[in-house]
Amino acid sequence: MAILLGVALCWVIGNPHAHRRLWFVLLAVGMLCGLLGSYYSGTRGGWVAIPLFIILFLLAYLRRSNVMACAIAVAVLGTVAGGLVFQSPLVKTRMEQVYTDLSEYQANGASSYSSLGARFAIWEAAWDAIEDSPVMGIGEVQFRQMLKEKNEAGLIGSVPAGLANTHNTFLEVWMLYGGVALLFLLLLMFSAAWYFLSFIRHADSVLRSYALGGLCLIGGYIIYGQTQIMLIRNNTLLFFLMSLAVLISLTHQRRRAALHVGNA
Repeated sequence: MAILLGVALCWVIGNPHAHRRLWFVLLAVGMLCGLLGSYYSGTRGGWVAIPLFIILFLLAYLRRSNVMACAIAVAVLGTVAGGLVFQSPLVKTRMEQVYTDLSEYQANGASSYSSLGARFAIWEAAWDAIEDSPVMGIGEVQFRQMLKEKNEAGLIGSVPAGLANTHNTFLEVWMLYGGVALLFLLLLMFSAAWYFLSFIRHADSVLRSYALGGLCLIGGYIIYGQTQIMLIRNNTLLFFLMSLAVLISLTHQRRRAALHVGNA
């Protein structure tokens, strides 16, 4: 949400209109609140998407005329990010926990109990299930039964076996619903991304903003989905589908309006 508000903020800065200052303040405060929410949540799966967002913003707005301004903006962001990593106790602790979790997983393997270690262990179990039924999937009930049997046989620890899900959107879809479902999901996401990408450098700033918002939404969800089931939980699924539908509709509407003006 913070990134989408950031897209809107960039548009407001570059397009004078009525109540511009009010919208600037509202969007800036909203974006700041979103970023603070991400910061205090300690969710590393969201933080790793930041480089992608920077690339997409540069793709949309970088021009020969503003190379210096963009370079300064990226340098400031890099400095702030570096300061947070080395100075913020919360971020520093969360980053150091990665190495602790990896060491714990290397020591305990499938019996791992750490945050990352338990994810790796259940991912291995999910791969085993996928190998049994790669096309049609095995379903939730059968997967839970398989985890129970593996746990009783000492092949997986109680912590990963007790996780509510696999913590990976694409593994979860493939394992539960099969390769066909995963293929349709990927086609949905990449076809929509390709549609937005075709307007990311458009001369119309409004159309370009819609395209940037759509790419950030899809790219973010792909990255978030590596460590959480973003497209299976009701709240995150509905946010994605509704945002995607709105952005595609706005892009299509604006494109038709631009074509109409051009033809006139």
